[in-house]
Amino acid sequence: MPGPISLRKVASGLLLAAISIYLLRALWDNGTGAKLIRQYRAGLNTELGNADWGLMGQWVNQTAIWAKQLLDYYPHLDGQDLTAALTARYRYLEGADSIYIPWEREKVRSHRQFPMTGIVICAGSKNYDLAAHLVAGLRKTHQSTIPIEIAYAGKEDLRSEHRDFLQDLDSNISFIDLLESFPNARDDLVNSGWAMKPFAMLASKSRRTILVDADAIFLMPPDRIFEEHQGLVQSGTLLYHDRATLAGGNEGLIFLQEQLALTGRPPSKLFSNESLYFTGDSTFEADSGLVAMDKTRPEVFLSLSFTAWLNTKDVRDSVTYKRFHGDKETFWISFELSGIEYFIDPRMREKSTEN
Repeated sequence: MPGPISLRKVASGLLLAAISIYLLRALWDNGTGAKLIRQYRAGLNTELGNADWGLMGQWVNQTAIWAKQLLDYYPHLDGQDLTAALTARYRYLEGADSIYIPWEREKVRSHRQFPMTGIVICAGSKNYDLAAHLVAGLRKTHQSTIPIEIAYAGKEDLRSEHRDFLQDLDSNISFIDLLESFPNARDDLVNSGWAMKPFAMLASKSRRTILVDADAIFLMPPDRIFEEHQGLVQSGTLLYHDRATLAGGNEGLIFLQEQLALTGRPPSKLFSNESLYFTGDSTFEADSGLVAMDKTRPEVFLSLSFTAWLNTKDVRDSVTYKRFHGDKETFWISFELSGIEYFIDPRMREKSTEN
């Protein structure tokens, strides 16, 4: 009688699963689970320097495992130990109480009042007109209804008259002063240019965030990109290639290979099999004119936090911008070094030798 036997096996499996969950919670309740978490956290407190990117990637990889364990087995906890470890590693997060954190129950609840998906644009008084053109194109040409946030670094960066001008374009526009979102990162953000972009993604109220340069032009509405782009659906990330050209030395590639070796992991298949940068046939890999990330996934949120660290003033001045052209490569490098899946759209790239 295979039917009844199969049902009994299923019932037994469900019972074992229930017992396992009960025992895990019992471990936590009697203090054993808390002790394990404290030991795990202590193992992640090693001091790292500005050039220790590979070791930082290992830290993100292990912290992502911690976050997954927390969400899978201890969903009733608020994850404050994990947040404390993250803030201790990335000091720019000190006082950043308004940003979404996927394992903090209160943050998850409070952000449900905001749209799930939205666009964030970094704009200042020097390029607010470009941002206005982008907004008009989205609303009038593509009939897009996606919420739009404008991020800037202080009132001198985007003056009030220019904020008013942008606000008058559409009622579904809001503003983020990054100096208020990250009170401990003023030196990182004031007059930072490109560097503020990952911070803007972190500060966005939308959990699924599309970062767009102010001078971007859309050929189709982006409203359903998280549902319709398979690479984004699978990985929670989407980037696009920059032009493939040789326009400098290979110092960045050599440094990245050294850092990858420190992780103890081989390069991802995406990097080793599909990258012209990896083979030395292009100085550039990805562009950051449009980046989409699903911050509800802890591994994506943590890798984005790593990206922001790569763009903090000390790190960018001493390492990042000396080896790479601005912020754009940092969005995928953080994922690559952390062993976290990411996706770069393979279309529309041709190899060129023009400078």
